[in-house]
Amino acid sequence: FAVGDTVGVIGPDGLEVARGLASIASGELERVAGKKTAAAAAALGHALPKAALHRDDLLILAR
Repeated sequence: FAVGDTVGVIGPDGLEVARGLASIASGELERVAGKKTAAAAAALGHALPKAALHRDDLLILAR
C-alpha cells in the first residue's frame, strides 16, 4: 500500500476491526520493522511519521 491508501486492521480472530489511512508505505514499513526510531529514520533517509495509522485517520468498526 502507499501513503494515503485505506488499509484494514485485522484482529487475532481474522476479522477486520478497523480501517485507516496509511501514513507510511508498506515497503518502507517492512524496511524499518523492528528498528529503533533513529535507525529506521537513517535507513529511510527521512523522519518517520508518528504512527503507521494515526488515530485521527482511523475508523473502528462495530461488530
